[in-house]
Amino acid sequence: EREVLSLARQAGLVIEDVAEQTDAVMSANKVVRGSTGFINNLTEGISKVGFEAQGRRFGLSLQNMPVLFQQSGNYARLMLFKAHLPRAHKQALKKLNINEAEFAGMQTDPVRMQQYQEAMLRAMSDIADHASKATGVVSMAQYGLSPARKATETSLLFAPRFVRSQMSLVRDILDYRSDFKGELAREAVGKLIAAGTIFYTGICLATGQ
Repeated sequence: EREVLSLARQAGLVIEDVAEQTDAVMSANKVVRGSTGFINNLTEGISKVGFEAQGRRFGLSLQNMPVLFQQSGNYARLMLFKAHLPRAHKQALKKLNINEAEFAGMQTDPVRMQQYQEAMLRAMSDIADHASKATGVVSMAQYGLSPARKATETSLLFAPRFVRSQMSLVRDILDYRSDFKGELAREAVGKLIAAGTIFYTGICLATGQ
C-alpha cells in the first residue's frame, strides 16, 4: 500500500492532513471496520444507561470523529485510485498510439520510454483527480483562491469543497474533450444510477409496490 500511496501523492491525489498521515492512511481500513462495532456499542449503551451517560462514556471517541472521517476518506480515495491504476498503462499506450507488442519493443529506447512515463503520469493524474472528486474533495490550492474568497464560500456554503468537487465531476461528465477523465466520471455516475435503480426496484418488489 505504501507504494500505491507514493504513486497517488505523485499524481496529486488529495490526502487530508491528519496526524502521522502515512500511518493513518495505512491503518484506516481497520478504523473503518471498527466503526461498525463502535456504533453498535454506542446505540446499545444508550438503550441501557441513557443518552447522557453513554455520551460521557464515549466522549473521547466522539471527539475523534473528525479524524475518523478524514481517515475513511483518505482510505476510500486511495483504494479508488488503486482500483483504476491498471488502466493508466492502457491509457498511456492509447495516447502514444501503440500496442503491447510495440511497447515491449521500445524498452531500450530512452526517448520513447520518457514519452511513455509522461503519458503514464498524465493518466495517473486524471485518476487521482477523479478519485478526489468522486469522494467529495478537491485541492483548493489548485483554484488559487484568496483567503477572503475562501472565507466567503465557507460562510455561504455548508461544504464548499464538496460542492466544488461535485460541480467539477458534472463538468467532466459533460466535457467529452476531457477524454480519460470524462470516461471515468461517466462510468462512475452511470454505475451509481444503475445501482440506485436496481436497489429501488428491489425494495419496491419486496414490499409489493
